[in-house]
Amino acid sequence: MNCFLIKLMYKGKKMKFFYKYIAIFVIVVSGVEAENTFKSFLPLHTNNVNLGNPSRIARDSAANIYVTDSYNDKVLKLNSNGKLIKSWGGYGSGFGKFNNPSGIAVDSSRGFVYVADQSNDRIQKFSLNGRYLSSWGTTGGLNGQMEDPISLALDSAGNVYVADYTNNRIQKFTNTGTFLLKWGGAGTADGRFDAPIAIAIDKYNNVYVVDKDNHRVQRFSTSGTFITKWGTRSYSYDPGKFDYPTAIAVDSATNVYVYDGNGHIQRFNRSGSYIDDFGSNTQTASAGHFSAVYGMVTDANRNIYIADGYNDRIHKFSFRKVHITSWGAYGSGKGEFYQPQDVAMDTKGNIYVADTYNHRIQKFTKHGTFILKWGKYGSGEGEFNAPTGIAVNSRDEVYVVDQRNNRIQKFSASGSFITEWGTYGSYDYEFYTPVQVAIDKYNNVYVTDFNNDRIQKFNRNGDYITSWSVDNPYAITVNKSRNYVYVTSTSNDEVIKLNAVTGTVLTRWGASGYDTGEFSNPVGITVDIQGNVFVSDTYRDDVQKFTGNGEYLYVWKTSYSTPQFSDPRGVTSDRFGNIYLANYGDYYNIKDGIRRLEPNPDIDGDGIVNDKDAFPYNSHEWIDTDHDGIGNNADKDDDNDGISDVLEKRYKLNPLNATDADKDKDGDGFSNILEIQLGYNPVSRRSHPLLAPIIMDDLTIFIPAKR
Repeated sequence: MNCFLIKLMYKGKKMKFFYKYIAIFVIVVSGVEAENTFKSFLPLHTNNVNLGNPSRIARDSAANIYVTDSYNDKVLKLNSNGKLIKSWGGYGSGFGKFNNPSGIAVDSSRGFVYVADQSNDRIQKFSLNGRYLSSWGTTGGLNGQMEDPISLALDSAGNVYVADYTNNRIQKFTNTGTFLLKWGGAGTADGRFDAPIAIAIDKYNNVYVVDKDNHRVQRFSTSGTFITKWGTRSYSYDPGKFDYPTAIAVDSATNVYVYDGNGHIQRFNRSGSYIDDFGSNTQTASAGHFSAVYGMVTDANRNIYIADGYNDRIHKFSFRKVHITSWGAYGSGKGEFYQPQDVAMDTKGNIYVADTYNHRIQKFTKHGTFILKWGKYGSGEGEFNAPTGIAVNSRDEVYVVDQRNNRIQKFSASGSFITEWGTYGSYDYEFYTPVQVAIDKYNNVYVTDFNNDRIQKFNRNGDYITSWSVDNPYAITVNKSRNYVYVTSTSNDEVIKLNAVTGTVLTRWGASGYDTGEFSNPVGITVDIQGNVFVSDTYRDDVQKFTGNGEYLYVWKTSYSTPQFSDPRGVTSDRFGNIYLANYGDYYNIKDGIRRLEPNPDIDGDGIVNDKDAFPYNSHEWIDTDHDGIGNNADKDDDNDGISDVLEKRYKLNPLNATDADKDKDGDGFSNILEIQLGYNPVSRRSHPLLAPIIMDDLTIFIPAKR
């Protein structure tokens, strides 16, 4: 339950209200842009950082981690536990843009980050927060030119060393990009290279180069003088030997870590003597399994961070080879997704996700706790080929649009198959690329039949009723209380409102564009309990809110500076006005998950958006509710439910279970978190507010306490 304390205003003046029973107030929000306020609780992998082929990795003196994400053409800055701090970039050739960013190095003392922009054949220089500073390099083999610069390292003077991959050489520059020297050239002799793919420098300014196709590591001075080498080819794992090594790191004790195609990370001293190894070669998300590692880095405590490319993860190990944590990845595990396209909710608040290219349905609690999944690739009963739409009726029966099988499948809430209908074609009961499904208050089923340019209507058992013509109908929803159907037309970039019984067009709005009220590929739509309409738009990367007649209200947006979603698809709403959004794309480094969009971005009006507000329902952030000498904002809250650990233990709540906050332990009708935040005892009926405010989007209701 979303319960909020608010200040009521009437024509700019504060009002005082005394009601013994129930009072209802309506607060209208119109014509404003809401701040980006989202809660992202899926996928369930650690820290919810999504990576697409992380390539190289570096760290600063504050133990922050910098990762080049070559798939998304971005750089991510994370803390040492994997929490996202900042990201920048995007595909392109302009300043600050990337085309396959690879090598990365950080000069903490001078405040610089260097990125090898591999397919643009240049080095770019940024501040520690991603502000573009300068760049150098063009395509070619002359001094200062590059072909596939793939790895970077810095010496103690701040000079930049570039592994110039296709030119088979190392180039050395000042930190402003002035060329100093080069060494190497194609070959197998000492100091020659065949695909120099990674470079690292230790605290004594020894330069280590991974000579991939020669299956060895070479060590040089900073002037390029050859010192030593080690490694020969081994097709199976053999200590001290390599099969196409690709990554290297050096710790504070000058131990050298090398990853090769046998899937192991071997540890050597700086002279190349073998010490030990860990890991195995497999494309799995398990800790200690690696696939295509190209980047590693160590911190001051000799922990090693591994960019696990094909597993889309970052692993952290201690120098004793103990796994500490991992984060990132989309996938096929519980709570992981592969481009989900729609989301729905049942009468109990459980969430169902059409996990499109995993060819399955996943079910979660409203808090994102995994419940179950069903389905696999195929055309049999309970099997799917790209499920793109999902809806749940009042009996908690689940309808799934099985798009490439051109059919609708019906299941129980536990995933048991009930029935199916549809096949490829243009006659009644037939479909040509069905996309989404919606259900009215009588449990009739509406399907957008995209390439047949129509909506088909069925009863709950799949018996055909009628159809209506619409150009390329994509997303569909029903206002159940008024029996209106809303559908998006992607070819016309508009929303159409229909009578659910007759199919008569009541109104339509929208046009192609990026102004408010316009669309550019609207592919998701839902209606909240007030009849407001929410439309998600893939090319605009936003969600707009309208009245039921198409009057624009406000928009939730995303951007490079505040990335929240990318390519948003299906949306649904709960009875409190929260909007749940299926995130399909991977731009802005946002990937494959469910986002919750809150109806009011700053409940208590203190200027701190709810997601960043320790007490989002109480503007008095500086108070010390639990009297432990620590202000509410700084209190430890392990389960992140808004109630400090001290208070949860005092009231015998579980400090590691976020669902405690929404429960009502004393049964007085008010959630535990509301009573605590208003200064009452959540375990005593004798201590409670007289009236409890409940905000559901634009509607605020005060209800009396239970006696």
